[in-house]
Amino acid sequence: MLERGSEDFFDDINYILTACSERGLSKLLAVRTIYQQAKDSQFTKTVLKDQPKALEDNRQELYHKLTEAEDEKQQLTERLKTTEEERQQLKDTLKTTEEERQQLTGRLKTMDEERQQFKDALKTTEEERQQFEDALRETDRDFRNTLNTAENKLKTLKDEKEELL
Repeated sequence: MLERGSEDFFDDINYILTACSERGLSKLLAVRTIYQQAKDSQFTKTVLKDQPKALEDNRQELYHKLTEAEDEKQQLTERLKTTEEERQQLKDTLKTTEEERQQLTGRLKTMDEERQQFKDALKTTEEERQQFEDALRETDRDFRNTLNTAENKLKTLKDEKEELL
């Protein structure tokens, strides 16, 4: 109803504006401007009246989001701490494993050196065995030759003895 009254008022003012003289026109324009400002002021009051509630709602929503963000930050900080502890444990485990690998590599190298020494000793022993076998064969051959020679002499001596008897 107020709006309808306002429209009628504006229509009346527009009618009066056209009918008025130049002097009255300026007064009428001043009245119209004041009325428009009053009407704008009422609209502004309505908007401003609702604005604190909207601002409070917005503030509450932002506060809620901030709380959620802080909670998430705390969770992420705890996860980061846990991850860092796990990383440190894995780093320590890796260091221990590397030390063990170096020890095993050292033992393997030592065992390879010992194996090579045994291999060299075995080769030397095999060479000595071969030399002993060769010496044994030669001694056996010499012994057989000596034995054959002795048997032949013995046979010759027996034959000579029989001839003499």
